[in-house]
Amino acid sequence: MPPETNIGASTNWYIASVRPRGHTEARAEDLAEILIEDIEVTIARTNVRAGVIGELGITEPLDPRGKKGVAAGAARNVLGVCRAFSSGPSVNDKIRGH
Repeated sequence: MPPETNIGASTNWYIASVRPRGHTEARAEDLAEILIEDIEVTIARTNVRAGVIGELGITEPLDPRGKKGVAAGAARNVLGVCRAFSSGPSVNDKIRGH
């Protein structure tokens, strides 16, 4: 890949069923530090830095792990990056008033 090629990458934890081991026990502050490192340093010791926090998966009911992921994503305004959220069908129905 030529050096002038830019790749858009994000850092996140999706819905609870696919989060990595250790996520349940970690504090939101610890998870936030991982996101910050992915943005300010690199993702998992690669040469790629994230520019977005997301998708942060939201399900209903929002379980404690989901709340922790959302809290980690919102913990600091990291370099002004945006956050992207993804919701499941039940959340979308409530938003639409169904």
